[in-house]
Formats: sequence, structure tokens, C-alpha cells
Amino acid sequence: NYSKSMAELQQLNQLLQTKLKKFTDSAARTVIEIKTGDESEDFRVLLTEIVFVKSADNYVELAYRDDDKIKKVMLRNTLKNVELQLREHNNFIRTHRSSLVNLDFVDKLNKKYNKYWLKLHGTTEIIPVSRQYLMTVKEAL
Repeated sequence: NYSKSMAELQQLNQLLQTKLKKFTDSAARTVIEIKTGDESEDFRVLLTEIVFVKSADNYVELAYRDDDKIKKVMLRNTLKNVELQLREHNNFIRTHRSSLVNLDFVDKLNKKYNKYWLKLHGTTEIIPVSRQYLMTVKEAL
């Protein structure tokens, strides 16, 4: 009886591992098109390559990995619009009114006095974490 249930658990585990691999593989190939205000310069990038997005007045600065280098592009859009496009993908989290990050690139949450920021691998960029989003960030990490 014990060996039968163990075999069933192993079979279920194998099935779940297969489904997880298919899901992960499809996410890794997902290309997202970041829309711009006038749609003249829409930007296409692999979802898993987006490192962070920061607001810059009427633009967003999108950092992405390209051949193990971090590149940046400025797009005419709002952070809110980009956040809405990325919302369905669980990897992205708002950390501040001015920034979104891909959790896959987070190395560490740092604190000095009452200031928090994220260290991301592959970049020296400082990503602020405001008190408003601090608990959400901690839970996600």
C-alpha cells in the first residue's frame, strides 16, 4: 500500500515537472511589444530579458539584457501603461512610483537607515523601494 502511493506520487511529480517545463519554456520565448504613445516606435523584446523599467517624465527607460549586456531604450509611454502590459506576468513588481523590476534579476534588498533599494545582477543601477511597496517587495522575494 505504501509503495503504491509512493509510485503514484512519483508519477504525479513527473507529470507536474513536465507541465512546469512546458510553461517555463513558453514564458522564455514570449516576446512582448511595448506600445508607445504614438505607436511609431513600438519596441519588441523577450519578456525574460527585461531587467527593469523606470519612468522619466513622459518616457520610460526600459533596461533589457542583450548578449549578457544590459542595454537601455527610451520609449514614449507611461510607467502605468507598461505596468498594465506586464501585469499578467508574475515576474514584474512595482517597487516605487518610478520603477518596475523583473524579480529574476534581483540580487538583494538593501537598507540603510530608512531607505531601501534593490541590487540587480548585471547592472549598477539603483532601484528604489518606497515604503508604500516595501511589504509587497519583501513578500515577492
